[in-house]
Amino acid sequence: RGVQSAVDTFSVKEFQSRLGADTALVEYAVLDEEILAFVVTNESVAVVRKLGVLSEVAEEIRRFRFQIDTFRYGSDSIRRHLPLLTSRAQKHLVSLYDVLFRKLETLVGKRRVVIVPDRALHYLPFQALHNGANYLLEDHEISYAPSAMVLQQCLDKPTTGFESALLLGVAGEQIPKVREEIETIARVFTNASCFVDEAATSENLRHNAAGADVVHLSCHAQFRADNPLFSALQLQDGWLTVRDATNLQLDCGLVTLSACETGVNLVAPGEELIGLTRGFFSAGAPSVLISLWTVDDQATADLMEEFYRQLRRNQTPSSALRTAQIKLLAQTSHPFFWSSFVLVGRW
Repeated sequence: RGVQSAVDTFSVKEFQSRLGADTALVEYAVLDEEILAFVVTNESVAVVRKLGVLSEVAEEIRRFRFQIDTFRYGSDSIRRHLPLLTSRAQKHLVSLYDVLFRKLETLVGKRRVVIVPDRALHYLPFQALHNGANYLLEDHEISYAPSAMVLQQCLDKPTTGFESALLLGVAGEQIPKVREEIETIARVFTNASCFVDEAATSENLRHNAAGADVVHLSCHAQFRADNPLFSALQLQDGWLTVRDATNLQLDCGLVTLSACETGVNLVAPGEELIGLTRGFFSAGAPSVLISLWTVDDQATADLMEEFYRQLRRNQTPSSALRTAQIKLLAQTSHPFFWSSFVLVGRW
C-alpha cells in the first residue's frame, strides 16, 4: 500500500524510461565537504563534481533564510521596503544558482526538474534560484523527491482525478484566517468535506481520509531535527505524528500541508523536513505539498485557491503549483510570498 515498501530491484534504465523525455532528476549528494550532483534523464546519467563546499553553501542558505525570516512576524509593516529586501534576497539566490545549478543547465535543457536535496539543501526553495535574469521557476517546472527509489514508487501509484477534498484546519496566532482559506478552497471542488477548529480532530481525519482525492491540512506543524519520526501536525485534539500519519488509509492523489511552521531557526541536517512527507507517502499518498516556512495568510490563501483551480482544470500538481506561484510572483517578486511551497513525490 505505501510507497516505502521494500522493492527487490531498482532499474536505472526503467527509471529513465519513467522520467520520459521531458523530466530530469537532479540528486545532490555530499562527499566529505564537496557537493556533487547526479543528473538523470531518459538519455544519460551524469555526475557533476565540485559544485561547491557544503559549509559555504549552508552559510549562504542561512543568510537567505535570514532574509525570509524578516517577514515572518509582520510582513505588512515592511512591505514598503520590498524592492530593497527583494534585491538582498536575490543576491543570495544568484550566488546559490551559480554554485548549484549553473553547471547543470546543459544537461537539464528545458526539462521539468525533480530535485532530491541533501543536508542544508532541504531548506532551499530551488524554484527561487535566480540566474541573474529569471527565477528558476520561470524556466522550469520544479518538484522534489526524497530519493529516486521513492519517486519511482510514487510514479507507480494509480492515478486519480481531483474531484473530492477533505479539508481540515486549526487557526492559530500566525494563521488566524484558516476558516476563510478552507471555505475558499471548498468552493473549487465538486465535493468537499470541511472540518475547522473544534471539528479538526484526528478522528475526523482518519474517518474521512479514505475516498478523498485531496487531503488538505491547514495547521501548525512541528519538525523535529533530533528525531524526524516525532515531527507532527497540531490538530484540535493533539499532535498527529509521523507514525499516526503512516497509519492513515489514503487513496488520494495529493496531501497538502498548508501553513506549516518549521520551528527551526538554524539550518540543521535537513532530514526532519521530510519526516512528515514520508509518513503520508507510507499511508498511500503519491504527492505531498509542504511549505518550507509560514507565509502570511493572504498569500497562502491566494496561492492555494489558484493551485486548486488549476488542478481542477486537469493540470498536474507540479504544473498547477508552478502556475499559481508564477501568478503570485507577478504580484510581488520577493520569494517569501510565492516560493515557500514545494511539491514532493509524483509531479
